[in-house]
Amino acid sequence: MLQGTQLEIRFSRAVDGDTIRIFLPDTEKDVSTRILALDTEESIAGSHKPVTPWGKAAAERAKAFFQAAKTVTIEFPGNEDLETCLQKYRDNYGRLLVYVYGDGIDFQETMIREGYSPYFVKYGNAEFAGHHQRYIQAERTAQQQRRGIWDQIAVNGSVLRDYATLGVWWQLRASIIESYRQLRSQTNLSNNLPNNSPNRPILDSRLDYATLQTQAQTQKIVTVFTELRSISRVGGRSGLVSIGSVEQPFSLFLPDMDSVEGQAIVNLVALRYASDDETELRRGYAYVTGRLSLFGDRPQMVLTSTEQISDHWIESNRETSPETHEEAGAEATLAIVSLLPNPRGRDAGQEQITLKNQGLAPVNLQGWSLKNRAGKTVELKGEIPAGESLVIMLKAGQMTLNNAGDDVSLRDRSGTLKSQVTYVAQEASEGKVIEFN
Repeated sequence: MLQGTQLEIRFSRAVDGDTIRIFLPDTEKDVSTRILALDTEESIAGSHKPVTPWGKAAAERAKAFFQAAKTVTIEFPGNEDLETCLQKYRDNYGRLLVYVYGDGIDFQETMIREGYSPYFVKYGNAEFAGHHQRYIQAERTAQQQRRGIWDQIAVNGSVLRDYATLGVWWQLRASIIESYRQLRSQTNLSNNLPNNSPNRPILDSRLDYATLQTQAQTQKIVTVFTELRSISRVGGRSGLVSIGSVEQPFSLFLPDMDSVEGQAIVNLVALRYASDDETELRRGYAYVTGRLSLFGDRPQMVLTSTEQISDHWIESNRETSPETHEEAGAEATLAIVSLLPNPRGRDAGQEQITLKNQGLAPVNLQGWSLKNRAGKTVELKGEIPAGESLVIMLKAGQMTLNNAGDDVSLRDRSGTLKSQVTYVAQEASEGKVIEFN
């Protein structure tokens, strides 16, 4: 029955119906675990969900289950070595994510079948097919007999949670996550690929957080599959899209929320994706493509265009996907490779932007443009041979590069974003050329 990395542990106590505390090997301080596939009602105040009589009953059922067990085993949702599992499988608050068994009996299946919890798939179906099928059948059994949560009047006196509506929303999210899992398992997109590869790396903002930190140090261009929770203003015109994780605080930075494009991003995220609680039933997950950077020790990505955000990986990477790479030709690999925002002496007429054609054919720049954070643009012309670079001198009165930090984007003749870079004030020292991999 067990398929993931497993560990027999010392049990400490049940906190409620879906959270227990355990002792890991060679430790005397217990740690919290969030049990996968379960979402029992609350027994303790502190959540946005109400404390209910059935939540208290679920907590008592968990205590009885584990008190009766002679052995307790945890199973991780993956097959990596134990050290990797302990680091990788954690929720937003750092709690271990596991399945739990007492004397070999599946605690999750028990709680679902007895009506203490729905089969909770808000963050994805159970990773193992056998688990998934058993939990579906357990939930169907509970529903057929109107057990527990499926008869709110009987157990709580009134309808406190609308599980029918929540279930549809959870299944939408689960289907999005399942599509991502299949994509990842069928491709090499999680590899550390070079920026000029037709396959950009595709990372999970939670499971691959350590990789995000590493790749942000060299400002790699990647696609990140991530949850989008909320948008907030962080001073002046800037904004931040949070994924809602304390343990893996990846974020999306909006340099200018009040620009036309900035407002379009805010509207798209707020109305299509951001879903912070059960009153906002939206998609939640998106694929976001761009160049990584570090804010302190936290990885982030700059958002300057709605084209960076997509429901599907193929859409967000259509310019560089394997299927369209040959058709896209060299245009898909034209990139901004360096900037000189603060030349020695006067800036006017001396600032530089270097483009490189990383493809196999020349690129005609007619109709292409560069744009900075303030929305100022420069129209391009001429041609860049395959493998060659072009240094663009910004004339006085044209678009400028702000010494306090700026964003520069490159768009083709159709207006499609092809390359973007970001730098901060510390990088713009006098005479320094800022290079991008």
